[in-house]
Amino acid sequence: MNIKRLNILLILTMLGTLLFGHPALAVRDIALTAPLGQYDIVVDNEGTDPQKGTVAMTPGTDPATGAGKAWSTSTTNPASNYGANRHQILTGSGATFTWIPVIPQSGNYAVYVSFHGTTGRANPVPYEIYHGGTSTIVNVNQTSSSLSNGYWYGLDTGGVNSYYFEKGTANYIRIDTGSLTGWVLADAVRLVPLFTPEPPAQSSDATLGSLAVNPGELDFDPAVKDYTLNVVGSVYSSIDITPTVNSAVYQSLRINGQAAVSGATYTVPLVPGENLITIQVTAEDDTVNTYTLLVNRTVPSSEARLSGLTLSRAPLAFDPDITAYLVQVGDQVTSLDVTPTVMAAVYQSLTVNGSPHASGVPWPVELSVGENTVVIAVVAQDGTEKEYTVRIVRQGEAAVLSSLELSLGALHFSPWRTEYSIYAGHKVESLTLTPASSSGFYERMTVNDVPHESGKPYAVALAEGENLVTLRVYSNTGQEMVYTVRIHRLDSGTSAKVVNGKTVLPAEKLAEALGVKLLQDSSGLLVYSDKDFDFSDSGDAALREELLRLLGLRLTLDGEYAAFFNPAQKDYRLLLPSDGHVPVIGLEHAGGTEYAVRRATVEPSVELTVGGGDTYTFTFAEDLLSGAPASSLAGIKLSIEGEEEGEFVPTWIPVAYVDSNDGYANVNTPNKTVDNDLNTRWSANSAGETDWLRYDLGSKQRVYSMALAGYLGDERSYHFEVEISDDGQTWQPLLPMQHTSGATLLPEIYAFPENVETQYIRLLCYGYGPNRDGWNGVSEVRFYESLEQEQLDVSKWAEYFAPPDNKVGDQLKLQVKGLSPEGTEFALDPNTVSVRFFTDNAAVAQVDEATGLVTLTGAGTVRINAIAEQGDAIRISSVIIAVSE
Repeated sequence: MNIKRLNILLILTMLGTLLFGHPALAVRDIALTAPLGQYDIVVDNEGTDPQKGTVAMTPGTDPATGAGKAWSTSTTNPASNYGANRHQILTGSGATFTWIPVIPQSGNYAVYVSFHGTTGRANPVPYEIYHGGTSTIVNVNQTSSSLSNGYWYGLDTGGVNSYYFEKGTANYIRIDTGSLTGWVLADAVRLVPLFTPEPPAQSSDATLGSLAVNPGELDFDPAVKDYTLNVVGSVYSSIDITPTVNSAVYQSLRINGQAAVSGATYTVPLVPGENLITIQVTAEDDTVNTYTLLVNRTVPSSEARLSGLTLSRAPLAFDPDITAYLVQVGDQVTSLDVTPTVMAAVYQSLTVNGSPHASGVPWPVELSVGENTVVIAVVAQDGTEKEYTVRIVRQGEAAVLSSLELSLGALHFSPWRTEYSIYAGHKVESLTLTPASSSGFYERMTVNDVPHESGKPYAVALAEGENLVTLRVYSNTGQEMVYTVRIHRLDSGTSAKVVNGKTVLPAEKLAEALGVKLLQDSSGLLVYSDKDFDFSDSGDAALREELLRLLGLRLTLDGEYAAFFNPAQKDYRLLLPSDGHVPVIGLEHAGGTEYAVRRATVEPSVELTVGGGDTYTFTFAEDLLSGAPASSLAGIKLSIEGEEEGEFVPTWIPVAYVDSNDGYANVNTPNKTVDNDLNTRWSANSAGETDWLRYDLGSKQRVYSMALAGYLGDERSYHFEVEISDDGQTWQPLLPMQHTSGATLLPEIYAFPENVETQYIRLLCYGYGPNRDGWNGVSEVRFYESLEQEQLDVSKWAEYFAPPDNKVGDQLKLQVKGLSPEGTEFALDPNTVSVRFFTDNAAVAQVDEATGLVTLTGAGTVRINAIAEQGDAIRISSVIIAVSE
């Protein structure tokens, strides 16, 4: 009978091994290090895999003392532990340790345990196997090292290790220490199915549980597949992506086709513009989901203009490129709304009078009688700033001045502008102011509290320092307008050309930097302005910015370029003739003429110190060679190799000087009307004032006709009158109201009466449109002395106004030839004459200083200067190059 039973057990053991890969009866032939079967269930003493099962433990008590006894962990004898450690307790009466497996399918399972057997262990240790609603107790000798150490120990009953477990978590294996003495060990439990399990259903979940990005944040929804994100290109050149798959079981995760791990962070480089990033999840059952992230790496916008600017109770002809406006309203308009709309969709800030504001939202303005100023400032995404100023004049029933004239120069006067500042040289000992009012409300006026008659001069004796003149104008309605004029007379120790001892620079350039104008005559220098100057040591940010801009400064002598400016060169010498002629010295920036003034005297030198840094010195000296026998190098001629220049024939009367009573507040200055360029213009708002352009022809001469081109002349019809003067002060009408056709961009001819002789010509400009309330815009003005000159100029318009042939990227070679006193050209001897080349605008053209090789780098106009030195003789020539895209 015993032999028969042994044979049966042997057969069952072999059958179990063949069917399931595990022995059904053996107790110690599975090593702990052997691979697990595909469907084996292992629950470690730490319960580290909740999908396989969990553990629970309760403490016991010490029978001798009654003190509590808790399970502890031990890492000794690691070869006998399934994991990193095991739990154990010494003589802890009533302690329990429970393994609760997760059974995926109901069926028979073999049960194995692991522990480190040795002396001192409890014996026997009861293992309760709760399965199929019943309990089976298997006693295990934990002192037996030969059967347990390094192996799985089978819990068999009657030689059979097979127990029916129901699906789920209702089953468990438990140790109850009861009243055992010695150490009780609890390590791991292993269940081996004794049947062929059905494969578990494969997951079809191919969604992401989360998708994190840096920079930025996504409003992520697993059901939404497509996302868009904008990042600032100047700040970020890559993006970090962290995708987390929703399911714990999946086939693959790929970012842009590359394998990835759920929950890990990946850096994706970004190119300027659009970047499409794909995140693909493949589920266990081959279901595929693809998420897309479109990242726009944008270049920060420099757009700081307004697209719209409206007033609720007054018309405003708005142009995004025009920043200064004057609007007049009646006395009944006590308030209105100003609504600015920013052109860019994304920008840093919009403020109105310094307070944050929203684009497109009205800003209420309470209007007092007189001038009310609204300043709108926009800061673009890249920090570019633009400021618009709206001066709203509520006329009321006040009597205002219609004019305020000076005996020296003229204020930039407006009836509603009430504060003025004048800076005068020490030689100016007195000034005369002439206030006048033509208002229908005028009753009387006082000057410095003394009654004064309208239109009569008022003499002001000037002491050193500030001299205050207060004018009060009273209306017959009981209202009062107060005007203040501060006249600052420099002391005797201050040069008229050194207004600020800390920052020393040419007076005319200082005046321009501060937004003022100059007058030079025999009595001294007079500077007049619309605002007070701030000459504190702390400096003026706007002035500093203007000074830095002076690094593009160029000098002219009677209209000819006499020197150039290069930041690397600190000292310049300007040679003046010794025949007593005092030339017109011009200071010009690369963008165009800034200011020109005739000096009464010549200073030895002028210094320009920029922001406390480098000092540039211009020395004005007599050209001793001009009084000596003529040098062989009387001049030089600079030209472009391969381009033959025909003899230049003037086709219009040269203009010595042009100015205006408006247009200084922006880049569209009066000099743009004589720069031979239809793409530039002078512009000024005709609302509320009559704007004028004044041309000085240098001397009295016959004028036959005039050509004028209006800005956007094929869309707008401009209105203007023409006056003439011999002294620039007293004017006579010449042409009554004239109109441009509104049909052409080219100049149009306006004939003058016969035998007109004059030095000064003034255009009174009234805007465009049927109501004459639009902006003035003049692109080009020319004057002719004869019909032949006019016709010659007209025949050359196609040549004058043709786009340049030179393209960005081209290279040109310059050549320099000497000029004899007779004007004959000759080759320069490199052994006796040194030649250097300079550019005034490296953004348009760069030139090799030694060879004269020019590389065109950008669209625009550039002047290349050549300076030749032979001993003490210095000769300069230049060439202008126009470059197109």
